Order: sequence, then structure tokens, then C-alpha cells
Amino acid sequence: MTNGAKTVFIPVFADKERIKVQLIHHNIYRQLKKARFKYDLSGNNLLVLNGIYLYSILIKTEFTKTSIRSFVKYYNQGRMEYYFNKLLDKGMIEQHRTAGSHIYYRLTNKANECINDIYDDYDLIHSKFIQQFNISL
Repeated sequence: MTNGAKTVFIPVFADKERIKVQLIHHNIYRQLKKARFKYDLSGNNLLVLNGIYLYSILIKTEFTKTSIRSFVKYYNQGRMEYYFNKLLDKGMIEQHRTAGSHIYYRLTNKANECINDIYDDYDLIHSKFIQQFNISL
């Protein structure tokens, strides 16, 4: 004999802003789909690229591998090295200059186009999802 499933209480008056953030996280791979195929990059590569983009616009336009590893912190050092090199190979980032033993990189125009492709369809993807499940916010 099996036990019945326990009922979980879901608050009717949930915080709307929190729900909006959860919808963004829930739909992240739908949002990355177009750029994944267009630029032949994995979702993880695109998440790292997005982290580099945020670093570039919020902190400093040029960056080192170390500064990106400490800012992004999604993956261990080996994975970050792999994703960084993949972005270099795909022409998303380029070596900008060297200062002593430090190598500085910057985003290319191709990377900016990729980031724009990720966020251009943001409203469309979320509105389709909300309509599909008859969600009102």
C-alpha cells in the first residue's frame, strides 16, 4: 500500500517580484536557445559570456582571466579556463594588451551582438510562456 502525497501549501498572495525573477530563471535556456545555435556555443559558455559582459559594463571594460574567475564564480578554475578559451576561439573575446605578466582581454563586437541576441527575444519568450500557462502577473 502506498501513502498518499502530502499537500504542499502554496501561498495565494506570493510576492510578484519574486515570481518574476523565478520566471527568468525558469526560462533561461529558452532565452539562450537562439544564440546557442547561431554562435555554436553551449548554454554554459553563454552564461560565462554574460558574466564577462556584466563585469565589462559594471566594473571595467578590460579584464584578466583572474578577475573574471573571481567575478563569475559559477564554475571551478578548470571549467572557467575551458569556457574562457572557447570564447577566445569563437572570437567573442580578444587579447587587448599586456602589462608585465598580466594579459588583458576585452569583448569583441561579435560578443556584443551575441548578448543582444540573447536579450532581444526576452519579452517574446516570457509572454509566450505566460500565455501558454494562462499566468497573470
